[in-house]
Formats: sequence, structure tokens, C-alpha cells
Amino acid sequence: MHNSRTILRIFFAAMALVIASSCNSSKKTLLPNVSGKAGEVIVVIEKDMWDGALGSDVRGLLARDCDYLPQREPLYSLVNVNASAFADIFKYHRNIVIFNIAPDVEKQGVIYRNDVWSHPQCVIQVNASCSDSASVVLARNGEVITAAIEQAERNRVIANTLLYEETKLADAVDNMIGGKIHIPVGYNLKKVTDDFIWIADEKQHSIQGIFVYRCPVPEATHSL
Repeated sequence: MHNSRTILRIFFAAMALVIASSCNSSKKTLLPNVSGKAGEVIVVIEKDMWDGALGSDVRGLLARDCDYLPQREPLYSLVNVNASAFADIFKYHRNIVIFNIAPDVEKQGVIYRNDVWSHPQCVIQVNASCSDSASVVLARNGEVITAAIEQAERNRVIANTLLYEETKLADAVDNMIGGKIHIPVGYNLKKVTDDFIWIADEKQHSIQGIFVYRCPVPEATHSL
């Protein structure tokens, strides 16, 4: 009987460890998928601050013109939500910037978190004692905030590309250059030669193309 009880204790302890490990590893899969469009950011801040100097600073950072485009487009599309209206429908959004502004805030700064209410989610919280202090925090951490959102957007694109990959295109590139690139569905092979590949996603009003080509390396380069 003693041996049986010992075996049972070991069994239940092992099962508890397995369950605990499974719960931790599956936390992300249990979260709902993110909502919202690519490049969209919810900014949780009171309306008076959004309409004031702080809101102007936020727009100047996150809605500034995107670099290197032939036409003017904002870096991100911003949606303002009051803290009192920040319900579940907004909590599942892909990118959220929350302004926690209160006189009792002791440690001012920025907190970065992932997958708080959904997956894959980017949540950034700016803590400050007043709106003027929040503007200072924003100015000091602006580029890091922008980079965090940008990286989250890129990670989603990469994950979707790997999930919905046009494998025949990767094989065509591999045959020519000896290395694969991951290309999402929607793209088609337009032209293939011994040293050139043209891949394109053609829509009614736009064309996105990828050129892959191979060229000889000058002899002088080999000695570098």
C-alpha cells in the first residue's frame, strides 16, 4: 500500500507539472486573434488631452508622413478612445498606446508589453503625472515607441507569409540562386530565365513586383 501511495503521489505531481507547463506554453494560443487593420493604432487618452498639445505631439510622432513614399501617407492610422470607453472591443486591437496620466504616478516612463488581451498584440503604456510630463516622456522615447509598433507589424507580416506561403515561388528562386525567400499567396511567376526572375502581385489599381537576378562578381571583389 505504501508503494502504491508513493507511485500515485509521483504520478499526480508529474501530471501537475505537465498541466502547469502546458498552461504557460498555450497561453498565447488561448488568446483571441488581434483585431484592426495593419498600420492602425488605438490611442487611449482623454478627449481634452487628445485635442490639446499632447494629442498634437502624439500625432506628430505616430501620424507623421511616412518616409520614401511618392505621395503623402501617415506612418500609422490613429484612433482615439477615452479611457472610460476602452472596453473589450478595443482591447483586442493589434496596437494599443495607453496614456496613464494621474498626479499619483510616481515612476514616469514607458512600459512595453506583448499579448496582453490578444495575440499577436503590441501594448505600450506611457506613465506620467500630467500632460506636460507625458509630452516629455513621449519626446524622449518616441523613436523606441515607433520602432516597437513597426517591429510588431513586421512580425505579423512575416508570420502570415510563412503561414500562407506560395511555396512554388520559393522553389523557383532556390533553383536559380541556391537560397529560398518566403513569398505570400497572391504573387505569381511572370518571367524566368537563367539569371532573372520576375514575381508580381497584380491587382486592379496596383502592381507589387519582386525582381531576383544573378550577376557575376568582378574578379577584384574575390580578393577582399
